Amino acid sequence: MRASTARPSRARRLALPAVALAVLLQVPTALAVEPTEDVLQYELRPGDDPSRVARMFRIPVEELLARNGIRDASRLRVGTVLTIPDPRATVVRELRAEQAQLTKTVDELRATLDEQRARIASLEGELERAIAHREALEGQLTMYRVTKLVAGIALLLCLALAGALVLVLARMRDEQRRRLMTVKHTEALRAAVERYRNLGAQLELKYHNLYRQTPDVSIETAAKALRSAYDEERAALEAKIADSEAALAELDKPASGRRRHHKAA
Repeated sequence: MRASTARPSRARRLALPAVALAVLLQVPTALAVEPTEDVLQYELRPGDDPSRVARMFRIPVEELLARNGIRDASRLRVGTVLTIPDPRATVVRELRAEQAQLTKTVDELRATLDEQRARIASLEGELERAIAHREALEGQLTMYRVTKLVAGIALLLCLALAGALVLVLARMRDEQRRRLMTVKHTEALRAAVERYRNLGAQLELKYHNLYRQTPDVSIETAAKALRSAYDEERAALEAKIADSEAALAELDKPASGRRRHHKAA
């Protein structure tokens, strides 16, 4: 068979690769068109053998022989028609499977994208709520700071007023104490003056009685000395009484008048 057949031309050898390339380039068309059959009819030419034909169509020799029911390859002759699986149908099936896988992947990606978009929308809503909550907290914090400042100022004013009130009360208490002491001292001085006046009246009565009974010069001199000492003590007591009465009158005046008087002094 090999001796009687001629070698195929260069154009025939390049025909099948060109067809396969055209099939690969026309994949979208092949995906869109449903093939009517998935086999080719190939007529043996001079120089062909099953191994060469199998290599040409890129299928195993055993599959080629089994598909055509050939048990003895040496009995094949030129012109025998062989049934060969169409490589375009295989490519179409593979591309369809890839397309189905890609479609499934795209659907999954779209579902994932929709989930991510929903998640992003939810996160944006949470972010807006968080921003609103933060702004509310900042407003509350500002109000708290203002309230704290006002409360601090009010507390300082209250402390200052309390201190001033304590000082005023202490001064009033001291003035009242001094006034009471002055009143008591004045009353004691007045009682002493009254006693001295009574004693003076008694001494003067005794002096007149003594002078009338015995007009002695020594007794008169002693009486005058006693009278002079009495007058001096009485003057000193009256001066102290006058000072005490002036101090009491000063205490009876208003506080502003006393301050002006002290400043003038």
